[in-house]
Amino acid sequence: MTTELKPGTCVSFKKLSDKKWSHLNGKPGLVKKQLENGLYRVMVNSKNDFQVKRENLNAVEQCPNKPQESESSAFLMWPDTPRSEYPSLQWIESQELNRICSEYLVSMGANVTKGLTQDKKKRTEDCDKLSECLKTLLGWKNPAQLRLDTVERNSDEAIACEMYIIYDMDSTAKKNKYIEHFFKTTGTITRTVDLTNSQTSLAPELLKRYFEVPLPVIKGPILHFFRYMGKTSNRNCTGKILPFTNSANDLKLAAGLNDATTLNTFSLRFKTSLREKLLKIGDSDMEKRNDASASEIVEITDACAGSCVYCAQFLVIQDMIKQLKMMESIIENESDSSTESLD
Repeated sequence: MTTELKPGTCVSFKKLSDKKWSHLNGKPGLVKKQLENGLYRVMVNSKNDFQVKRENLNAVEQCPNKPQESESSAFLMWPDTPRSEYPSLQWIESQELNRICSEYLVSMGANVTKGLTQDKKKRTEDCDKLSECLKTLLGWKNPAQLRLDTVERNSDEAIACEMYIIYDMDSTAKKNKYIEHFFKTTGTITRTVDLTNSQTSLAPELLKRYFEVPLPVIKGPILHFFRYMGKTSNRNCTGKILPFTNSANDLKLAAGLNDATTLNTFSLRFKTSLREKLLKIGDSDMEKRNDASASEIVEITDACAGSCVYCAQFLVIQDMIKQLKMMESIIENESDSSTESLD
């Protein structure tokens, strides 16, 4: 029996035989709701949503708590749906895209000390490869490529990161309020680099400088991938960026950062009410992060079908949270009773 699809479910289209819509086969979409006639209203990368039968949709089934497989793994972040606080995300499972992103990170990344690679031809080729791949894979018409260099606090360290935001400049879909909110609220962006247009505007003598661009208004879904570059020398967001070493402290730090590269933690990072909270890691360490608490991760965690070690830990946390709330309620009631007795 085919299961019903909830609002916010990421899907792909299949078996669309009408020539008008067959180009959507294999392309991603986002379920907004099921209509009274049984059809599903699905968001695509255009102004108008698409109404389609359940039999023409494949639900994307991915563990929301499994860390990304490599730094070249990219996910798609959709615009908001009614009453949504958290964005809908999905990993793009494509070996070709992963390969292109891996090469792209080398030629486009800051590489801590080297800046943009001085092989201008290689940069242009990698930009073109990524654009052509997304035109085929996602059906985009005019992909634009933006790099954000950020420095964020993590416990007593300041971590440098390169964020890559790829979007379709020709999209007629609604504004992506999640990335817009992130642009407006984050205080950690140190520079922006227009990787699409700067390829012809950067003269050789300017390669060690960065092409600053204003943050754009983005419509439709975005493709996002990133990598951690290192930490600052003085543990402040203004220090010199140094690459991670093979020291025990750096290896532990890098492992912790990798464990947090899940769809759920990204969903919390880009949600519309960002705030800094204490997030308990393991049994002993308390770290400050620009996301939310473990209880909030539990709120948006749907356990995977079958046994999943990644989701199981959050189900345990969920039980602990329930027990703590029950204890707090009991203590509060006892306190109220004591106050009444004294009166």
